[in-house]
Formats: sequence, C-alpha cells, structure tokens
Amino acid sequence: LSSAFGGILPWVVPGICEEVFFRGALLGLLLGAGRAVPSRGRVALALLLQAAAFGAIHSPALRILPTATLGLLLGLLVLRSRSLWPAVVAHMIHNLLLIHVLADAEPVDIALVRDEEYIPESRLEARPELNDHYTTVDPFAVMEIERSEYQDYVAALDEDELAMLSSGKHFYQLTFENIGGLVMPLVVEFTYTDGTTDVRRVPAEIWRKGGKEVTKVFVTPKEATRIVLDPFLELADTDLTNNAWPRNVRPTRIDLYNDATRSYGRSSSNPMQRVRDNQDYIESLED
Repeated sequence: LSSAFGGILPWVVPGICEEVFFRGALLGLLLGAGRAVPSRGRVALALLLQAAAFGAIHSPALRILPTATLGLLLGLLVLRSRSLWPAVVAHMIHNLLLIHVLADAEPVDIALVRDEEYIPESRLEARPELNDHYTTVDPFAVMEIERSEYQDYVAALDEDELAMLSSGKHFYQLTFENIGGLVMPLVVEFTYTDGTTDVRRVPAEIWRKGGKEVTKVFVTPKEATRIVLDPFLELADTDLTNNAWPRNVRPTRIDLYNDATRSYGRSSSNPMQRVRDNQDYIESLED
C-alpha cells in the first residue's frame, strides 16, 4: 500500500496544489477576481506573470522556460474552460508522463546539448579531409582475420567442449573478492536480454575455497545484460561501486591498462595496424 501511494503522490499532489495556487489563487488575484471584467491586456499580463512565477520555482535553470510555457498553457485552459479541474487533470498527466514514462529514457548529456547549441558545424563536417582511420572505421565490425582466429580456436576444442559450446547455454565465470574480510553468502542477480531476472544464492561456505578470493561459474539459459552482487542490500557491504557488471563507475587508468594487457584473443597492435593486418590477410587469401 505504501509503495502504491509512493508512486501516486509525486504526480497527484503537485497537480492539485500547484494548480490551486498558480491557476487558482494567483491567476485570480492578478485578474482581479470579483471585480469588473478585466481587459485583454490585463488577462495577457496575468497569464504571463503566473506562468513566469510557475517556471521560476522549478529548477534547474534549463527547466524554467519549458515549465513557464506549461504554466501559460494551463492558464489558458483554465480561462477557456472556466474551471480549474481541466488544468489539474492536464498537470497530473504531464507529471505522470515525466515520472513513469520518460524516467527510463536515455539520460541527456548536457555537454552534447551545449555542443549542438554553440557548435552548429563540427570540425569534421567543415573539413572532411580531417577524417582518418578512427573516424571512418567501425571498431565493432568483425574483420576477416578475427573470423579466422575464431575458427582456429573452435577447431582446437574437443568433443565435450564443442558440445558445451553448442548447447545454447551461457557461462559466466565470476570472481569475488573478500576485501573486508567478513565471511558472507553471495547473492547474485542476473538481468537477461528480455528483461527478466534470476537470483542465485551461494552459501557462505564457498569461502572455504579461498579466504580472499573465490571464482564460480554460473550457467544461465539466456544472455545476461547485467549482473549485480547483493541486489537487495542484504549483506554488510559498505562499498557498492564494485558490485555490478557493467560497472557503475568509470574505469580508472589502471583498469584500462590491465584490460588492454590481459585481453584474450587480441594482438598488441593498435586499431590502425589491425586493419592493415586484416587487409594483408585478405590479400594473402587471394594469392
């Protein structure tokens, strides 16, 4: 019941309270409620003032103009309908969309927003000759040399490994570090590509295999897009930044260096050299 109220209050209460104050009390005061019919100029001024006040109480600054525009439209709705309730309903619908529908949208990068505003044309758009390998080649495209390397890898597998590879299951080898030294069970949540979740619980006895670090393989029927340790905050863990995959924080320079030196199946060549090697490999096949 409390969670239901918690989901309703953020869009219901402001819709009622703000409309009663801004489109009810403030707009009525500016129009001179109870007096003679106001002139068109006074109506326009009252609408603009209540809209400006409505926008001013909403921060940050980027929200002031769109919120003031909403206040102006709601004020017009009140005057047209001669009732406060249509504005209350419209305000509630607006808040509902912001909180429950648009909340899962991709966050806006303010740097990109300002770039679009202050930089109408990028350097590459103005001077196409500046394009090089890193701006024209897709780093995620599979190259022929990589296909060949994978085929060589598969050819070296035995029958059991091939059966495991073709089973359709997914294998995740997770390593857990006991940084604080406190022995506790492992609660691991897998989020799959279809949005479903699966929680695996491993008893604390797993730390008998290693006091500081243990490794366990989890077999899942579907591909996981996110793995979280202690998703329900049941364990005595004070640092939650290292409990998720993908990580919740940006990798440090040390992490980037380790990833670059320990990458499996990758050469030490830079991306440009890798494309050149791929071209040489294709030409050798043609010969």
